[in-house]
Amino acid sequence: MSQPLQIVWLVMLTIAMAARYGAVYIHRPLGPGNTQPANGWFGWADQAAYYLSTRGWAMWDLSPSQHLYPAGYALMVAPFYRLFPAEPFALPDLLLWIAAMWLFAALGARLLGRVPGALALAATVFALAEVADTRVLYTWEIPWTSTPAATLTFAALLLAMRQLEAPSRWRSVASAGCAGLVFLVRPTDALVVMPITGLMLLASVLPHRRGMVGMLAGIAAGFSVGPLLLVTTHLLTQGLTLGHYLTLSRLIGFEPLLLPLRWVTLVLGPQPLYPEGEGIAIVYPYVLPGLGGILVAIIADRGRRFAHAAVGGGAVAMLCLYLCYRDLQVLGLFTIGNQHYFKWTLPIFALYAVVLPLVTLQRRCWAVAGVAIATIVLLSLWRPVILPGTLHASVLPDGSGLSLPDGLPDVTDRLDVRAPEDFMTIYYGNHTIDGSDRPLMAGVDFKAVAIHGGMSVIPLRPIRGPTTLHLAAPWRLNPASTVRSLRQGIVFGLPCALRPAQRACRQVDTVE
Repeated sequence: MSQPLQIVWLVMLTIAMAARYGAVYIHRPLGPGNTQPANGWFGWADQAAYYLSTRGWAMWDLSPSQHLYPAGYALMVAPFYRLFPAEPFALPDLLLWIAAMWLFAALGARLLGRVPGALALAATVFALAEVADTRVLYTWEIPWTSTPAATLTFAALLLAMRQLEAPSRWRSVASAGCAGLVFLVRPTDALVVMPITGLMLLASVLPHRRGMVGMLAGIAAGFSVGPLLLVTTHLLTQGLTLGHYLTLSRLIGFEPLLLPLRWVTLVLGPQPLYPEGEGIAIVYPYVLPGLGGILVAIIADRGRRFAHAAVGGGAVAMLCLYLCYRDLQVLGLFTIGNQHYFKWTLPIFALYAVVLPLVTLQRRCWAVAGVAIATIVLLSLWRPVILPGTLHASVLPDGSGLSLPDGLPDVTDRLDVRAPEDFMTIYYGNHTIDGSDRPLMAGVDFKAVAIHGGMSVIPLRPIRGPTTLHLAAPWRLNPASTVRSLRQGIVFGLPCALRPAQRACRQVDTVE
């Protein structure tokens, strides 16, 4: 397919995607079956904070209470506030989504190499991955900071790849600048995006001694734009205090010990550990083949090996990083939209699912493909399991919480107790556990999760006992209820999502 025809195809995809976005926005903006107007978003916690910050910048209201999150997203949307004060995010989010498709298409074409119609193919992969399943579409249509972060990430990676092909000072600065701006929008994403972009830019500059110092200085200046703007806007709105976002982010953080359990429960499927919830690899079946495609591309596609390692490896790093995020839970992944954390990685995995057969056929690397597929199969044949625990715990005499003489010392620990079936209070309640230096908080240090007939309490970091869990008032448990100690384990075997009828997948009543 000629270049002009591919551009025509991208224009047609743009029109189709915009029409789909518009239809969803007009008829069901808050989710399937929900016909409330889009400004209903701003009753949600994160979206309310985005709206207040956008209005604050538009009206130059720098009160700390108006600015809970990093300023990048709100600053992008603020110019639209005066035009559409009721729903300022609709147009900028659509533009960011369309821009992401064009940037991804150009990036994907370079990763695909000499594949006929590579630009059109990459654009089609993006469109199918982002529209075919409405759950992905809603992560772009509903305001999230991951929207501008994803678009900036594709821009940074595309410019870095072009820099590898033809070094240019302005291109290196622009690439670093886009990666640096991710820090202004979504600092956690920048932990991955900035290093992989930096490695690509360094690889493009170091072989060229002439002008190398100037290019390195330009790259450093580009990377510094986002952090400097973040510091400046933070000082304007929060002064010398940490503020809500930095305080909470520092407290939540990441727990590497959770990675094996999260790989199984969040990627492959949570049953029978939790009766409800879906795995990423089941909802998006191209993720696991995409991992295989990344391995094959890195090993067999020698001309683009470094680019595959940076882009594909960056997507894997982002997946692993967020799997370790303490407040990413099974029930929150799709129920409350936390899957948006993986916004820019999903089309990357979809692209590499296409790369897997293409590179295998082009390079005739049957052994490499076999090893990659075998590796992914081995990573996929795991399921969670409920095991007996050894902890002691009991309901407080007044039912206001749990006595934890042993604490919750291992991240695989779990305590189940019969409780009123109230998902919102259990999942979102301001429960606390007495700590040595500060109260331990739900979503930061542990999580209360609704299960059939009761609730589970799971640690997000080791919690030493003796201590006490206090439930959000006025919620109460029956003091006569028994607290059951369990462990969250993983075993080698077929995931329940693939064969739910197997005996190991039968739900066990863990509350008495």
